[in-house]
Amino acid sequence: MAPRRDRSCSTPRRGRFPPRGDADVSELSQFQQDQYDDFNNADNQPPSIQHGLAVAPPIQTNIGSAFSGFLENYDAATTAEQLVGAFQ
Repeated sequence: MAPRRDRSCSTPRRGRFPPRGDADVSELSQFQQDQYDDFNNADNQPPSIQHGLAVAPPIQTNIGSAFSGFLENYDAATTAEQLVGAFQ
């Protein structure tokens, strides 16, 4: 686990709050604290592709490869085909 100082919200002016349940949010605005509470008390949270919760590992790898390829050649059509193919 990260040291306590790393568990706080480092960018409250940007409207960000940490998604951890043990973070110190006392420096956040009341609105942000309410959002933090709502987030941590939600029954469901959308799974993340990046964190491997929304798709199977092979599909995640294919998606990552498609975006990596796009950053190399900026070919949107090929990237779109690769993204569709990632799920097949």
